[in-house]
Amino acid sequence: MKKFLTLLLAVVMTLSLAACSAKDNTSGSEAAESDGQNPVMNFVGTYGCDRATVIVECKGADEAQFTVTWGSSAATHAEWTMSGKLDTDKLTVDYTDCVKKEVTFNEDGSVAKEDVIYEDGTGTISFSADEYVLTWDDAKEHAAEGMIFVGGGVTEETDYSAVTAMSASEVEAFAEFLKGAYLNEEWDVIAEYVQYPVNVNGVAVEDEAALLATLKDMHVADSAFNAMTQETCTHLFMNGDGICLGAGDLWLADPNYMTDETPVLNIIAINGVE
Repeated sequence: MKKFLTLLLAVVMTLSLAACSAKDNTSGSEAAESDGQNPVMNFVGTYGCDRATVIVECKGADEAQFTVTWGSSAATHAEWTMSGKLDTDKLTVDYTDCVKKEVTFNEDGSVAKEDVIYEDGTGTISFSADEYVLTWDDAKEHAAEGMIFVGGGVTEETDYSAVTAMSASEVEAFAEFLKGAYLNEEWDVIAEYVQYPVNVNGVAVEDEAALLATLKDMHVADSAFNAMTQETCTHLFMNGDGICLGAGDLWLADPNYMTDETPVLNIIAINGVE
């Protein structure tokens, strides 16, 4: 079984388990006026919608730094980076410095190449005063038209030590990687990280050849697709069976837990396919 290598594309995501969780403290407009800190601090976090993720960070005294990643497959993703000053009255950030890249990864997760698509993107990112959400008006390509990105504030890492010795960042990076492969129905990628026998919709499958034959003509069900797209890959649910992604669409376990072997997570169950 192949061991997971930490992906360069992985980020330590800081969302709550439910992608639709709302911020439960002061409203954005009130918090943005607080003294002594960059007002963007009140909106820092990771926001998600469908297969896209927006990371919001502080830059300098009053600017926001944004990184948008949008996975087209487990091996490639588009990446936008931009920054601008927060208008604390409108809760908007106008930017004129957006750089878009297409990033391609090797099988071990290292970057194979980065192609710059453009360096002159413009647009606006708007925060909500009442909910922890943002919208992205991309003037260059209208990439996120009609999309609402939902997030959660900065929180402490989840401790997964009850099921694996892997760090939270490693667990959640691996979960994000598997999420992309599952949503894109890249069954050959999924098969590389399976512990056999593996249950597929409750039926035991004995080896990789049988798994690929089983999944060959199967697709992710609509309900599973919706659940997995809302999966933030942070603060993952876990119990005695292992770690859960989506609505139980993937279950992970560490066969080396409580041993001297290197910790590694494997897929032990695949659900939500038809």
